[in-house]
Amino acid sequence: MGNTVSQIYGVMTMEDIKLCQELGVEHVGVVFGNRMFAEDHQMTCEQLRDFYAACPKEMVKIGLQLNTNLDEVLADLEIFCPEVLHLSGDPKDFPPEAVATIREKHPGVKIMQAVPVDVSWKLSEVKDKILAFIKAYEPVSDYFLVDSVNSKVEGIGATGAVHDWEIDKLIVDNTHIPVIIAGGLDASNVADAIRASHPYGVDSYTRTSYPKDHPGPRGNGKDPEKLRAFVQQVKNA
Repeated sequence: MGNTVSQIYGVMTMEDIKLCQELGVEHVGVVFGNRMFAEDHQMTCEQLRDFYAACPKEMVKIGLQLNTNLDEVLADLEIFCPEVLHLSGDPKDFPPEAVATIREKHPGVKIMQAVPVDVSWKLSEVKDKILAFIKAYEPVSDYFLVDSVNSKVEGIGATGAVHDWEIDKLIVDNTHIPVIIAGGLDASNVADAIRASHPYGVDSYTRTSYPKDHPGPRGNGKDPEKLRAFVQQVKNA
């Protein structure tokens, strides 16, 4: 039995939260901000503040920002600053200096920095680039979230695509920062991903959510069957 942390995004209802609590999910996350980037699974700052106020205290509650306008991010944080701020916009537009400004103005918040990995990359081709990125962001990060990118999805993640887990292992082996891995993980492959890279945690959004056209009020929430299977595989890995 393992002790890898499960991190679940797209928890849009209290039903989702209750299910996560029942399953022992440690981290939950929601995209937030008052400029919309992901309307089907994003909350405003005010909505997320009220939503998380009703959630169990023991859960680590994460707010994901896709915005790379520093002034707008800071304005959002004045309305609601989550326990963990997940920065998942393009890092080219949000360098370590910008993250340092957030930490200076909100010293209590923990930072989860997304690490983009293109699904076409091979470890031998990007090793130096990845290590340089990690070293640049280590001083301003409390977690790294390694996730897949492609040209069809804005920001980092929510692609449902799997990248090379050897890159995840490289990062885990070369940083003291806790590393959470993501990118197309579900019950069929998450145990293999854990065994390949030995991360601090694993993250799922796309493959444990209902499809966008699912009918009913939980159309953009979590699929209980898929989520149960995912968490069970994490616990057994």
